[in-house]
Amino acid sequence: MISVGQGIESAHPGHPFLGAWIHVHAMFNPDDPREKQEESIARSIENCRRSGLKSIIPFALTSSGEACYPSAIVPGRKYGDWDPLGVMIREARARDLRVHIAIPVLISGHKEPKGILLKHPEWALRDPTGKLLGYI
Repeated sequence: MISVGQGIESAHPGHPFLGAWIHVHAMFNPDDPREKQEESIARSIENCRRSGLKSIIPFALTSSGEACYPSAIVPGRKYGDWDPLGVMIREARARDLRVHIAIPVLISGHKEPKGILLKHPEWALRDPTGKLLGYI
């Protein structure tokens, strides 16, 4: 998913902020070999640049609380030791695009707790019956 950003101040006063929020998993096919995944990321970032965007805003975590990079802090790693977020950053910088990392902080699992809520279930919202939800 890519959506155009608004509400973040431009580094250049008088110029609009032109950026897109990006879900890392939308940049490549998880069944492809690593080389093809990295090529897909590069192609997607190039498309962002060619469309006139000046920034990308990739989500560093999934909505289930898994890291999209080899985190030493977040216990769940969506891609193991591979760092697709790092590939995105490298490709964006090579194209003179700014990178602003987004971290979803109020969702961690949707219908049931995941990620940090497994460690801290007391932080989770509850439905009317008292069942824990995947939201802080």
